[in-house]
Amino acid sequence: MKKIKLFLAAFAVLFGMSTYAQSWTASEVGAGKFLMYNVGKGQFFTKGNGWGTQASTTASMADALEVELVPAGDYYLIRTLVFSDPTWGLECLDGVVVYTDQSRGKESSWEFALVGNDNGPVYNLITRDNQGNNGNTYPGLYLSANDENTIVGVAENGTNDFAQWKLLPSEMAPKIAFLDNYEALKKEVLALSSDIDVTAADALADAATDETGFNEALNALRQAAADYLSATVVAEPKDITNVWIVNAAPYANGYGWVATNGERHNQWASNPVTYDAGQQCAETWNNTGASMKQTLYNLPAGEYTLSAIAFTRTDFEATLSAGEASVNLVTVGSDVVNDRGQANNWFNEGNGLNELPFTLNEPAETLEIGLTSGDVADAWMVWRNFSLTYKSLATVVDGISTVETTAPNSDALFDLQGRRVAQPTKGLYIVNGKKVIK
Repeated sequence: MKKIKLFLAAFAVLFGMSTYAQSWTASEVGAGKFLMYNVGKGQFFTKGNGWGTQASTTASMADALEVELVPAGDYYLIRTLVFSDPTWGLECLDGVVVYTDQSRGKESSWEFALVGNDNGPVYNLITRDNQGNNGNTYPGLYLSANDENTIVGVAENGTNDFAQWKLLPSEMAPKIAFLDNYEALKKEVLALSSDIDVTAADALADAATDETGFNEALNALRQAAADYLSATVVAEPKDITNVWIVNAAPYANGYGWVATNGERHNQWASNPVTYDAGQQCAETWNNTGASMKQTLYNLPAGEYTLSAIAFTRTDFEATLSAGEASVNLVTVGSDVVNDRGQANNWFNEGNGLNELPFTLNEPAETLEIGLTSGDVADAWMVWRNFSLTYKSLATVVDGISTVETTAPNSDALFDLQGRRVAQPTKGLYIVNGKKVIK
């Protein structure tokens, strides 16, 4: 059996270079425990994240699912090290969804085909000896994430980077995942201005070894952006969504958000087999007081507008909120929209915009934003993406010089139509607002 060669990094600090700028040193492994990292999404493989979703990806390190590669001839079985039931045993990946390997015999064998090297080898994961679901077989297909959401399934084409994966040793994966997220946020921060000083944040990123340190470094980037905005006159609303809101289009997974009333909360629902790529929205239904919230960090003082594409059904109540400020969501009748497919079409027609202006007179270390459905047992709330704009509290104008003016010419004459007359003849004129006869 051929071993999988995996070139990964050992962290080092050389002559003051940033850790995240260095390449990974080589190590060789075969069977073992790993996290599977999707190149196209920049996220980790995980178990299903909602009703009907059996396999997906997540950017959250806490939600990444450890897998074990078990040799099976020239290929491998992929087991997730999760016991869904003590009598069923470990769950495994069968080519489309996650099933338990001891309950219904649904274990696929996988080929790891090397397709590139980007800070370590990149693989296609190809189904080979697949026992299938309900008699179906999927040999020769590629494990892939959807390019518009985080649902994992199989694809015929392995050239797309959403069908390409890395294997990361479990002990190294948290730091690697953090550095990817850090670089992505840093890119958004510097897109506001290349003059933003991220030196302090870089130092924290280098030193970070756990979740607390990772979050400190990410928030240091936001603080650098906040310092820049506070010292700059932003007279027109500026889009700062990608710096401050994590996962601004949460129709596919909940990373960055906290959902309540999860017992009936269907906010990340999608079926990986019958998923319609056009249904780019999430929902909560038959839920009382359900909410979906996120905490924003290190916002500068300023004037903001939080927007969300969302609605609730007529006669229900739901709100978009930012701190103490809130606004009721737009409503639509069931005769117009009655499922997520219709909701997607309604959104695509330009409907469902909710805007909440609010002001922070002082910088805010934390601010909670999100959606909350009303206290109705069968409430339905559907949403798509969020956005956040910022402008300065007041426009500061510098360098205004004194403008000297001269008194009006008291001898100026105007005709009765208000036109100035340089060489008057006999007649009636206006001088200093009074009628005179020349």
